Amino acid sequence: MMSATTPEQFGAVGDGVTDDTIAFQSALDAAGVVSCAPNAVYLVSAQGTMTGDALNTPYCLCITTAHDARMIHGNGATLKLAPAQAANSIMLLIRGSSTAKRMAATLIDGLHFCGNSATQSAWTDFAMLEVAYADNVTVQNCSFSDPPQGGMQVFRNSQNCRVLFSRFAHGPLANALRIEVPGALVVGNVFIGDTAIGLRTSLDLSTNNDIGVVGEYLIVQANTFIGGYNPIGATGIRHCLIEGNTIRDVINVNGVALTLGPYAAGPGYDSLDNTMSNNIIHNCRMGIILNGNAVLGAKRTIVTNNQITRGAGVAMAYGIREMPGGAASDNLIMGNRIVVDGAGRVGMRFESAATSALWNVVTALNGATAIVPGLARIEA
Repeated sequence: MMSATTPEQFGAVGDGVTDDTIAFQSALDAAGVVSCAPNAVYLVSAQGTMTGDALNTPYCLCITTAHDARMIHGNGATLKLAPAQAANSIMLLIRGSSTAKRMAATLIDGLHFCGNSATQSAWTDFAMLEVAYADNVTVQNCSFSDPPQGGMQVFRNSQNCRVLFSRFAHGPLANALRIEVPGALVVGNVFIGDTAIGLRTSLDLSTNNDIGVVGEYLIVQANTFIGGYNPIGATGIRHCLIEGNTIRDVINVNGVALTLGPYAAGPGYDSLDNTMSNNIIHNCRMGIILNGNAVLGAKRTIVTNNQITRGAGVAMAYGIREMPGGAASDNLIMGNRIVVDGAGRVGMRFESAATSALWNVVTALNGATAIVPGLARIEA
């Protein structure tokens, strides 16, 4: 059984004013379980820089291979980033040193991460919580607000990580949650987006071209997305399930509820053999977009049993669209229900001869177009 300690045992005050970085880190260093005081606010600031693998950035707290397994029971406490910190400061870093020396299981439960978005003037490739070279990390019942950059990022060949029943709120310059690894589970979370033009993706599912790790075998299930610019954006993923999510009120003029496409950097990666099913998409500018270019694309995708409906707040341009470019192909679009309203609006539009659209129900109101078949095989 792992021993337990509290930050207060090492001098933490938890008043949101006193810098508790050293006390909190001492608790992490001393014991397998850290239990926070209920409703405490621990102010943290940068204490070092993690180098290697292009991850040269300041961090406040860290769990590394020296710690083995760790648990943080937040009990509703808050980690608050000190106002003077740079926008790219990582609040909590969970990191092994390499693929050969990885982190063991870590649990973060019931902890609130509060950033300092006033320092943010441009997008950065870091997050308040970073997980790298770490397996079996679970983050549950947490919240991420006012981020100076992203909320949480899982990358660098971490595997089998879980993000459960947490809340992400973010501004117009950062991803809320970014997953670039295989085997992750994202279930039951709530994402509150920003409608500003230029917003990053709320949930970014991708391949990590830096070390050639493909995002595959991901399960994204029963999450709720409200607002934002691109609630779910996926590039270069394979064998993934996006199911039973609710996406609503994406009213930005260029907003798309769910996009799937290739990862074009480096050697390039198609998105292959993915399934999007039983999602509810309502009051969004565009519903589901399958992207491609001249070489790469979303291929062999199953899009089935989704409800994509208009709302009072926005005129939906497309329910489901396979974009031109030639490489988004061999997709199966089946059993979806779509409602579009107004001249120039289209329920479904296809570009590939290898795509089949079967038994979809499209209601086109007030001059809208139900289907632009292109070269696809269409069956009512």
